[in-house]
Amino acid sequence: MSIILIASDNAGDAQAAKQLLKKEFISVFTSISPEQAVQDFESRRPDVLVLAFNGFEKAEHYYLELYRLSTILLIHPHRTILLCNNNEINDVYKLCQKQYLDDYILFWPDTDDVKRLPMAVHHAIRYLAVLESSPSAVVLVNQTRLLTELESLLDWNIAQGDKCIEIASDVIAHVEQEVKTTLDAFAQRLTQGDFANQAEIKDAQGLRHEISRLQQEEIHGYFNAAVESINPIKDWTLEFKQKCVPHLESARVLRTMAEKIPATLLVVDDDELMRKAYKTVLADENYELMFADSGIEALNLLRKRRPDLILMDMMMPDMDGVETIRRIKSVEQFFDIPVIMVTGHSEKDVVTNCLKVGAAGFVVKPFNRKVLLDKIREFLYEPCTVSAFVKQAPKEEMAYELDPSVLKKSWKNSKLFNGSKADVTNCTILEISWIQLKPGMNVVSVYFEGKPYIRNCIANQKIINNIIAVRENTGASPVIKIRVQQ
Repeated sequence: MSIILIASDNAGDAQAAKQLLKKEFISVFTSISPEQAVQDFESRRPDVLVLAFNGFEKAEHYYLELYRLSTILLIHPHRTILLCNNNEINDVYKLCQKQYLDDYILFWPDTDDVKRLPMAVHHAIRYLAVLESSPSAVVLVNQTRLLTELESLLDWNIAQGDKCIEIASDVIAHVEQEVKTTLDAFAQRLTQGDFANQAEIKDAQGLRHEISRLQQEEIHGYFNAAVESINPIKDWTLEFKQKCVPHLESARVLRTMAEKIPATLLVVDDDELMRKAYKTVLADENYELMFADSGIEALNLLRKRRPDLILMDMMMPDMDGVETIRRIKSVEQFFDIPVIMVTGHSEKDVVTNCLKVGAAGFVVKPFNRKVLLDKIREFLYEPCTVSAFVKQAPKEEMAYELDPSVLKKSWKNSKLFNGSKADVTNCTILEISWIQLKPGMNVVSVYFEGKPYIRNCIANQKIINNIIAVRENTGASPVIKIRVQQ
């Protein structure tokens, strides 16, 4: 059930708007007192906020105060509709064009279209429903990339299975040979009289013949049956792979389709020339651009649409880039959006502060087109497979695979932070550089200069920022190992 909150500085105007809406919507509330504005919004959590103030400046002030004081405004999805008069249309239009507000209705002095406001509310509710159900382009691409990796994962596991079958066959053959050798030696000792006190051998030749027959007809048959029982597994795996072919092809087609959907980039910069420069540089790329000329506008845009990546300027008049990032990263659903700082300030303390609040990367103005594009691609479509890690690792820091059995032994008595035993069964351990560490990775350990810093955790942006801060402050490069399930 949708909730509508009408905020106003006049009880009569609020009631007039409520009368138009209550016939079609059950949950319609009013908020009149300025002192109760934040409490009313946070207790009602409206889907649609109708601003019915005497003057659009008052409506703008009310909404900015909500931004400043409310703890949930940024994270609560809602749409705003402003009621205005004839003299305010141009100014209100600009506010909506900048996406500070979502819609406006000519309401005063009188309105002949009594259905206009209810219709606007219906549109707002439908928009929210679509917004909630629509995944981003990057989410689709990354998920379909995982699907297409199934083929290589399947091939790898089939190859590992074939190796296991070969090993099992070799072990069976080896055991059979050992049994034959043991029986031959035992028969020889019997015929030589080594067990004269225990057994009397009257026909040594017959005994050797009987043991040879036992080996050929019975023991060999048992071992041969064991080998033959393993071989059908190979046929089964090949048949299974053939059955997967059409599904894998569908996954490849789906990935191709998903990659054609443009990723959404939010550019936050108060300089109009810089915004034009971004448009020029990114014009030929498959990106949909959103622009905000201030930190407040960026926060407002996030409430309406989630971008896949944010390019953030440092110095802005109302709220600088560092504070804007801090606010973005404080909201759980925006925490994993990568933010790249783009600024003319490249001093070490500036870079460190940006990384501490959650920036994923840093580009210095004036930027080189290739550098900017490479940085966007680096953080937009992050690697999500073992093959991707190995492919991206620099030669001097090439990812390598450790024997899980050795790891299991060395970690046998190790405890996690929560006191449970480390489980490394059926996994691969990769050593990666700090640049490759992404949120969601299963971290085995992080060492600085041979001393443990982190053990057994799931990486998040805060952990990554702490690692970067230690690296910046000490000058030491971390040794990072992650666990990937096979």
